[in-house]
Amino acid sequence: MSSKFRTSVTFKNDRRSRSLNVKNLQNKILTDKFFGYCEVTAKTIYNMAHNNSLDNLPYITNGDFSMLKNINLPIKVVIGSEDEGIVCYKNKSVNYFMDILKENSNDLDYTIIEGGRHNLKDKESELAEAVISYILK
Repeated sequence: MSSKFRTSVTFKNDRRSRSLNVKNLQNKILTDKFFGYCEVTAKTIYNMAHNNSLDNLPYITNGDFSMLKNINLPIKVVIGSEDEGIVCYKNKSVNYFMDILKENSNDLDYTIIEGGRHNLKDKESELAEAVISYILK
């Protein structure tokens, strides 16, 4: 198991993900949640444990975003320009992926916080400003 994701992938989930992948059920959602709150597929857990990669986001796997058209409420995305979940996997800018989201949704607005990583640590004031600005508009 790779060191990057070792602490997040339990042995139980890894064993279950191997079994489901063998049975061609790699898109089955596992009952144990990743980080205690995030639902993921067997394929995601397997890839995190064995390939050191994260594949649960459609922009990483060139997947389908059409489901966003079913959301009839405004969507606000605040993301860092250095978000590891994006820039490390595709060598494209966060702007590129946010434009894909915007094209596939009814009403999506995004703010990119320069220098921010996935958790926006040390960018809390910029995050707060983006959220408050969006709420007040």
